[in-house]
Amino acid sequence: LPLLQDLLQRLNGCALEYQLYSCQDPVENPSALVKAIHDMYGMNIRQIVIIGMVSWNCLDNLGTPPGLQIYVIDALQDDVPVLPEMFRCVCTTNRRQFQVDLARKIIAAGYGPILTNTRIPVLNEFGLVSPELILPYYDVCDYYEYGYAQANIAYQLIREGKCRTIMFHNDREAIGIMAGLQKMGVRIPEDVQVIGYNNAEICKYLYTPLTSIAHPAYKALNRIMDHFLCGTELPTILFHPLELVQRESSFPLPEE
Repeated sequence: LPLLQDLLQRLNGCALEYQLYSCQDPVENPSALVKAIHDMYGMNIRQIVIIGMVSWNCLDNLGTPPGLQIYVIDALQDDVPVLPEMFRCVCTTNRRQFQVDLARKIIAAGYGPILTNTRIPVLNEFGLVSPELILPYYDVCDYYEYGYAQANIAYQLIREGKCRTIMFHNDREAIGIMAGLQKMGVRIPEDVQVIGYNNAEICKYLYTPLTSIAHPAYKALNRIMDHFLCGTELPTILFHPLELVQRESSFPLPEE
């Protein structure tokens, strides 16, 4: 939502005409994104900026509508394939490799095992950095509990010495599980360190400021908007690395 808000402010400030079109999660429902693009194309919209995460199999059935130009803020895979001409700029990052490397550093520093959830897209790689314990993401829990419901499970694992670091796929759930654990008397980071993802603005204002992985979505979106509004050149592939923003919820990792 903050990303969308910034986008709208820039568009409105330039009095630029635009159309918003939302669709269901394209990673979970690939056909929804293809339908959305075809609907906009049918409304004579030829330049489309996709803000959410996109995996390439989401676009397998898109075809090649003539004159269509697509800009992607967050390509899910690390390796971008050879792109059809309609993809004018695809922004990607080192999501998978960064998280695997971060897990290795955490364990090497003596802060394992790591408790995480299945939405982090590196679980197939975690065999390389054992011994982790994977906590499945339970969709039966209300998403807006922000991970608070999972604190009881984490508490037991921490007491048994089976969890030293919690690394969740977004800040909201990391904040929720941290709040639940602190209510139970767990010290953060002394008993368990917590790391989120997205580096939301609220992370630095918490009682225990949250360490988080910063995604370069703002940088990518601003580069694309500069192209539209100012005519700046864009590469076909725009790479920005992830960054770990360390705060009080975790111990500093040694510099390499």
